[in-house]
Amino acid sequence: MPGAERVRYAISLFAGVPVGAAYGIFVRLVLGSSEMRDVFGVMTVGFIFVMPFVLGVIAVSAAPRRVRTSWSYGFTASLISCGVSLLGMAVFALELVICLIMLLPAAAVMAVLGGLLATWFARRVTRPEQQSNLALLLALLPFLVTPLESQLPAADSFRTVTVRQSIQADAATVWYQITHFGPIAAHEHRASAFHLLGLPKPVAATLMGSGPGVIRRGVYENGLHANDTP
Repeated sequence: MPGAERVRYAISLFAGVPVGAAYGIFVRLVLGSSEMRDVFGVMTVGFIFVMPFVLGVIAVSAAPRRVRTSWSYGFTASLISCGVSLLGMAVFALELVICLIMLLPAAAVMAVLGGLLATWFARRVTRPEQQSNLALLLALLPFLVTPLESQLPAADSFRTVTVRQSIQADAATVWYQITHFGPIAAHEHRASAFHLLGLPKPVAATLMGSGPGVIRRGVYENGLHANDTP
């Protein structure tokens, strides 16, 4: 086989990889869009488990027919497609890098299961349009599962953290420092591995209310915020 033909053949083998990866990024954009926030959500079973599974099915179903029945291809193509999809989310800043690292093990397992399912189906169904129909039907799953999840009540979780630190100052001075703070300048941030992984840096904090039970609102990059009781 001439060199150019070998290159085209190798490229065609993994023709389904970019299709599956593009599907994963598309699902992330839809589930995370502000317009769909009341219906969908990102940190859901639909995104963490169902989306990678369907991604694996699509990566194999969109491949040339001659390789769809290969177990090794189903494993490899789905795994690569999942990795490319998560890498694309990192490049386009759709998710924090550390979140994608935490998502990777579950997503990889589900993508491989989806790819192997598509391989199993291809070995039993010879008509390519039936294989494509399976992928198209499953492609809707994340958008069907996620709205159902939003109807379930969220589980409450309360934790108390106690920190003891000896400070050479009177109570009034300490309380003032806790309750009064200005914006955090860029030069005040020190290098941190967590920030390199994508965790947002704190920008400012404000106190909401006064007296016992007051809430402190921390503001971070990218519009993120967190509340706590000092």
